[in-house]
Amino acid sequence: MEIERQKTRFFPLKGTNYFDLNTTLSEYLLEIKPLLEGKKIIDIGAGEIPFQDYYKDLDVTTCDIQNNSTNTIDHIIIPDSILPFENSSFDVILVFDVLEHIKNDLFFLSECNRILTNDGILVASIPFMYRYHEIPYDFRRYTPSGLKYVLEESKFQLITLKNIGSVIFSAETILLEHQVEILPFFRKLILKIILVLLKAIRKRSEISQVAPFAFFFVAKKQ
Repeated sequence: MEIERQKTRFFPLKGTNYFDLNTTLSEYLLEIKPLLEGKKIIDIGAGEIPFQDYYKDLDVTTCDIQNNSTNTIDHIIIPDSILPFENSSFDVILVFDVLEHIKNDLFFLSECNRILTNDGILVASIPFMYRYHEIPYDFRRYTPSGLKYVLEESKFQLITLKNIGSVIFSAETILLEHQVEILPFFRKLILKIILVLLKAIRKRSEISQVAPFAFFFVAKKQ
């Protein structure tokens, strides 16, 4: 089930997990697609390649620390090591929900800068109001100011930063992924009622300015 969920994130079917997140992210990606056309692109941490429908008419190379369930990763890389690509190899780097899992983020971002061409761009998404996951390889959450700092330290200029998700969506997601089954009956019942109410009042168009579920950003090599 987890692998199937990871296979499709580009405009997923309504009712699927993280529909709000992935639909909003898909809209943001469509907005910047003209910047990617005709460019040499690498998706780092591609996993199950959940945005493969978005990639259909783009020149995208994939890499990750292991192969995926369909053995379609182009390059296997070693975690926290020098990226196995020459300087200025790519025009665009895509990094979706990966930076929080990189132990040395400044080193990794510096490597991204190295393999980008002049004026190349980094396109990424990162969680914010989200649970501890992929334990123990979950190292951080970035605030906008913290993200700007690490990008500038790695010689990137942040040019676009967009929030994804409302406070209600963040709360609902965290509660949904709570270990509900271990709760006593009464508490479990109350929690289920709360989840029904949150779902009823949630609107995807509402984006929190201080407690979003995630961030989407574009940064340019300096």
